[in-house]
Amino acid sequence: MDVKERLLLLIKKGSLNAAYELSREYIRQYQADEQFVILYIMLAIAKEEMESGADNIFSVSDTRSADELITHFQNIKFCVRRFEYELDEQAREDAMEYFKIFNVSLQAIVCIINYACVDLDKVIGEIADHYEKRGDFEKAEILRGSL
Repeated sequence: MDVKERLLLLIKKGSLNAAYELSREYIRQYQADEQFVILYIMLAIAKEEMESGADNIFSVSDTRSADELITHFQNIKFCVRRFEYELDEQAREDAMEYFKIFNVSLQAIVCIINYACVDLDKVIGEIADHYEKRGDFEKAEILRGSL
């Protein structure tokens, strides 16, 4: 069993700390493997979420298949880019709904913004504004505090 197969098995079992450690150990060796890199980023997010008691990025899927997890990561990435690219208001509201439906943590949002966006301050500010419009002042304040 190669490293990537072991990593996926640990994720499927829910052994996220062990999966994170394994991915951290081999990230340089697998940096050209997009799937491995995305799983590494997701595991780093999950570690941060677990430490803070937030919803876990891996909770989106009962099966925890690599394809489902990577699709979830990419969906979050596309959601945050809607704010950077100044897409219409409906597209931004759809992104906020995705965050709500899938309980996407602020840690995941900020981490993926750092990974996927160029104008971090703008995107974080825009998402914080949308949380305020929804009456979630606590999340807006936390996001602004991450700048």
